Amino acid sequence: MRDFGISDCRQIATPMSTGIQLTKVDPNNQDCVEQYESLVGSLMYLTVCCRPDLAYSASYFSQFDNSCSKKHFNHLKRVLKYIKNTISHDLMFERSDSKVTNVTVFFLFRLGQ
Repeated sequence: MRDFGISDCRQIATPMSTGIQLTKVDPNNQDCVEQYESLVGSLMYLTVCCRPDLAYSASYFSQFDNSCSKKHFNHLKRVLKYIKNTISHDLMFERSDSKVTNVTVFFLFRLGQ
């Protein structure tokens, strides 16, 4: 979060605004392509490794990799604010009756931190 300048941001409960509709911009009028691509790549990594709740956001914002603007980047930074709010959430997999098909997935919320 330090890399993207939002280490002291307010926390948000959802990764994306409702009804968000971004459009591609002219490839010659790109403000922040390198930072945008870096952040989308980081979100993809988090999605695959440990944060499946970010899958939709990462997929949505990856559509604008080659045609983004400051508006796109600001919406993408909202996902970082969401991550900051949910950093203490855990994803746990449990196995019951030694059957792989019975996997329980839930979030463990730690309150009071």
